[in-house]
Amino acid sequence: MAKKILMIWMILSTLAMTMRFVTGVSSHDRESTNMPGEDNQLFLPLILKNHPMLSIFGMDGSTKFDRIAETGTSWVRLNTALLWSEVQPDGPTSFNWDNTNVQRIEYEILEAKSKGLAVLLIVRSTPTWAMKYPQTGKKCGPIARSYFDEFASFMREVVVRYSQPPYEVMHYAIWNEPDSPLADTPGDWPLGCWGDPAESYFGGIYYGELLKELYPIVKGVNQNVQIVTGSFLMYCDPRWSGTGACPPNTYIPWANFFEGVLIGSQGLFDVVGYNGHVSYAAGKNPVWSERNNWRWSRAGGLVDGKVNYLQDKMSNRLGYQKPIMLTEGGLVDGSDGDPVFEEAKSDYLVYGYANTWAIGLQANIWYTFTGWKGSALISGNQARPAFYAMKTMTQILKDAKFINREVFTEYEKFIYHRGSQEIWLLIPTGEVAGTSYNVSKPDNFVKLVDIYGNEQPDPGSIISFSRPVYVFRTR
Repeated sequence: MAKKILMIWMILSTLAMTMRFVTGVSSHDRESTNMPGEDNQLFLPLILKNHPMLSIFGMDGSTKFDRIAETGTSWVRLNTALLWSEVQPDGPTSFNWDNTNVQRIEYEILEAKSKGLAVLLIVRSTPTWAMKYPQTGKKCGPIARSYFDEFASFMREVVVRYSQPPYEVMHYAIWNEPDSPLADTPGDWPLGCWGDPAESYFGGIYYGELLKELYPIVKGVNQNVQIVTGSFLMYCDPRWSGTGACPPNTYIPWANFFEGVLIGSQGLFDVVGYNGHVSYAAGKNPVWSERNNWRWSRAGGLVDGKVNYLQDKMSNRLGYQKPIMLTEGGLVDGSDGDPVFEEAKSDYLVYGYANTWAIGLQANIWYTFTGWKGSALISGNQARPAFYAMKTMTQILKDAKFINREVFTEYEKFIYHRGSQEIWLLIPTGEVAGTSYNVSKPDNFVKLVDIYGNEQPDPGSIISFSRPVYVFRTR
């Protein structure tokens, strides 16, 4: 036994020494091996023994885990956050793990785990005694610097408790939307409000310094644990001013929050989280609406544009990339149950997962399973069409490998290989919803399948489509 332990230690040591010379890593890697910090600690990559293959597919929710799992998703982001203010309401020396928030969280973690879902757990809510601005009474707001070490100690206990059996949570997000402005955010909202015009980079450096404080402490407990930044709201692109970026002289300081996080943290986190919901517009293709958002269109839209910005700033400030998660995505601002909106939601869901897979994100988490502003996959007990679109997509692309993406004027072709099959996913991207496009039927054609899994008649020599469709051929 001792020889086996020594051999494992030698292998890990050799790996660590090899990784120490790596100067940068791809955004597809789990964790950068080029971690700056005063002690030059090395943290080895995450190994998920309970999840042999975590896919791009994720869902936000706190109930109906059996139905969430039925969609074929890998991830669940628990909408119920763990509240620091409930565990340590009276000060840093006592812990109340018997409160109702903890009981609910632990029930949800175990339920999700029993369905084979990997949990992303949000930790937030500043107790009164630790607030930087206690006069506001806002639990969403920043922690006083003198209590950063107390929060780091709290996170140590959280990881001790939840990274081990029976919970085995490996991903922890520190607040949600911490770049939201303190002054404009109600204190009881389920998000962060660290945005502070009195601080450099709108409080981003300050928040980043918190990450830097807690990161080595958490890794000292379990190096496989992944610290995810709070899901950044990212109101607009601050690299430019005007159409397709930040409005002139208004939001640019707020929008620079992430760059401040990089400065303050010195890269001491594992994954970047950000949010990007698309508003439904009747008659418009939601893919076009996303790409032409008035605050992000210059860089590629609400999803791709934000990724472009995040990667640009990581290249400039860190010199390497961190993995990125879209921690809240989806189509919103439609009427739940309206047939036209529901079909548009299905179409956008398919594009959303295909696109984020193609650009190399670690996860895309639909917000939310039971609905926010019309986004539900299940409303009450009724599954919406998007539920079946997601279930079909995960079934078709399970075990598939993404190969390539071909971009045409008003549609795109995503190509996957699965065994001897080649699968094309054709998706319209033009402005007007319902516009038809034509492609030639490929050689070795097998079948044509709609987004709900229904096989379509042989199209002849030309495939016409006005919605996403799967084309199967033999390689």
